[in-house]
Amino acid sequence: MLYGYENSTIYRLIRFILSGGLTTILYGAFNTFFILFGHYSILFSHTMSYLLCIPISYLLHRNFTFRHKGKQSESAAKFITIIAITYTISSIFTWVLVDNLQLSPYIATLMIMIVIPVVSYLTMYLWVFINE
Repeated sequence: MLYGYENSTIYRLIRFILSGGLTTILYGAFNTFFILFGHYSILFSHTMSYLLCIPISYLLHRNFTFRHKGKQSESAAKFITIIAITYTISSIFTWVLVDNLQLSPYIATLMIMIVIPVVSYLTMYLWVFINE
């Protein structure tokens, strides 16, 4: 990377895509594992996959994506708040698409893998990891 541009919006977005992409792929793999091999419900699979990805996502975004230097306790509390909001959104997607519209759990997983990263980036950039 060019010196001085590491913290530019485009490089931060690239780092977010890499970090979020890894976390999203892990979420999809965990979810698929729970559904196919564990024969668990979609909501249980979704919840367990989400929980497994929280610490990975936090560490990647705090240290790599946003290179946050602020208090860990503040950023962690804000991050958990965002996780609760995105979990709620993704659970609603799961409930509506799978339980009500009878679509495949894989369609719900794909929708979650698209919508949640957008919501996450905006909230993390604008609130969670602000370097003051």
